Amino acid sequence: MIMTNHADKLIPEDENDAMSNAAEIRVKDEEYGSSHGPDGSVLPAFSGVASGEVESGLNDGDEMSAATSETVDVSSLEGPSSIQVDDGSNNLRLDAVTEKRFWDARTWLRHVHDYARAIRVSPEGLLGAVLVRVSSMIRPSVVLKVTDYDNPMSLNLNVALVGAPGTGKGKLVSAARNLIPLPLGNPMLELKPKTGESIVSKFVSMVQDKDDKGKPIPRQYHPEIRTDRVELVQTEVNALGASFKTDGSTMLTTLLQAFSNEYIGAETRAKSSSVVLPPYSYRLSSILGVQPSESHVIFDNSSVGFASRFIFVNAIDTAAPVQRPLMPKDQWTCDLTRFDSVGLFAGLLDLLQVGDRESLIDPDKQYPLMEMTFPSSAKKQADRMQLEGVHGRIHELDAHRLELQAKVAALFCILDSRDLKRKCNVTAKDWTLAGTFMLMSDRARDFCLEESDRLEQERRVKKIRDGQLAKKAADVDMSELHLLETEDKVIHRLKNRQKGLSGMAISRGVNDKWRKGVYAAIERLHADRRLELVEQGDSIAKSVWRLSSEE
Repeated sequence: MIMTNHADKLIPEDENDAMSNAAEIRVKDEEYGSSHGPDGSVLPAFSGVASGEVESGLNDGDEMSAATSETVDVSSLEGPSSIQVDDGSNNLRLDAVTEKRFWDARTWLRHVHDYARAIRVSPEGLLGAVLVRVSSMIRPSVVLKVTDYDNPMSLNLNVALVGAPGTGKGKLVSAARNLIPLPLGNPMLELKPKTGESIVSKFVSMVQDKDDKGKPIPRQYHPEIRTDRVELVQTEVNALGASFKTDGSTMLTTLLQAFSNEYIGAETRAKSSSVVLPPYSYRLSSILGVQPSESHVIFDNSSVGFASRFIFVNAIDTAAPVQRPLMPKDQWTCDLTRFDSVGLFAGLLDLLQVGDRESLIDPDKQYPLMEMTFPSSAKKQADRMQLEGVHGRIHELDAHRLELQAKVAALFCILDSRDLKRKCNVTAKDWTLAGTFMLMSDRARDFCLEESDRLEQERRVKKIRDGQLAKKAADVDMSELHLLETEDKVIHRLKNRQKGLSGMAISRGVNDKWRKGVYAAIERLHADRRLELVEQGDSIAKSVWRLSSEE
């Protein structure tokens, strides 16, 4: 179990070791994968290190070496690099060596991996669940300053656990709770969302004012803070999809806005429910269980950026060993209480009352932000990705890739529990590790899309087959009905004819609608002993038939 209420256990790791022998490396974009736009043009897919650049390790990645190269040998790096390799099928995948080095790069990553294997869950799925849980526990005034040109970004994070029923998505959420117990005094709440309004009301409720005698004052309310951090947990994505379809639902809008640190909630006529949460006033992270067969709930909303706001992780682990590994013996300490050194909800009420941080008289004193800074490698990659975006060359599924990688890198920094005397500076290695994790997300997302397509194809084939069988059954039913009607016509034609009639004579006396089936009807009536053969001919038509005595 990870201990969260104790002093930090410093991990003796030089952040520069991973990159100390690696100079800045430039690799062509196509070496890192690509997406395709609607016109078929190739769009760059950004991996962990933009355009293949790997920061040198000087000053935690803040300085760059001038040396360049066209290729990179992953095995030469101390830590993992976000390099993809071609598997020969034009599908770019994570290099196996890189993935192994990822789990070995940090003590806590190895702990998560080994713990997952011991309890029979997916390591990458557990890591995704841990990231969401940790994000949910950190006060909303902790922000990410990736570049000098953009407003600080929120740490709000969304993770999709991809797997069919029975792959342990719910177990992953429970395992994250065991690994990261809620620190004493941390106000984080878990919520299974039903509506967008229910999410906002979990943070703040409007309480009616009372006069000196304790009587409610009509139409006067004040905000009462319930919490400033919430983790949304929904292990069945179809339940979320159902909430999207409710008339007047604000669920999708709330989730979209929360990821991007925008205003959530709404001003209504009823003061008792009129709540608007401004940026930096709330922490809202979510974890969803996504069955590929139901993943349309996410991907059908790709055009509004819903899918691109998610990290995808596989809930399956095909590499799990047959023999169950032992639980890790070491304890991993991660102190999250350091982010609550200021008073609980300090300055938050003032922020809610004025509506935004800029409207405070002295925002740096009344509601200070704790900015996590990023290395030059992240800033340069951010600039390139923003340029690609403004050029319209980012695929819709990668629209928020920069924010996702930044949030993961910041959480890697926090989970590493480095020297508390330093500011929470994200290093080049944090950034690179986050990039590698993004490649795992790409892999899980691709699997989800491919599996969804396969299941949909199976569904369509089954529907077609069912339709064909139903048509055959209907045709059989109609043929049988027609034959029964023809038998009635044959019997009616032979009534009161003791000497009988030839098959041809019977046929001539029947309406055209049933004439083609007369000989088949005679044959079956004879087999059922309802007709008698009077005179044998060389065919049914030339033979003479009459009704049996029973008929």
